[in-house]
Amino acid sequence: MNVLERRPKVRAWANVLLKRPSVIEAVPGNYSDLLVEFIKAKKSHLAGLIDSDLLVAA
Repeated sequence: MNVLERRPKVRAWANVLLKRPSVIEAVPGNYSDLLVEFIKAKKSHLAGLIDSDLLVAA
């Protein structure tokens, strides 16, 4: 069970936040691409997993 399902006031507050322009515009549309590029540039174990397709997006 999701925490927000058990807390209707928190869920309502979260829904209001999600409608705020500051929240909507906080992350660029290509954030996932930027994140993958950043991780790959670090040459870390995680970057190796991305490059080998062992890491699968949910």
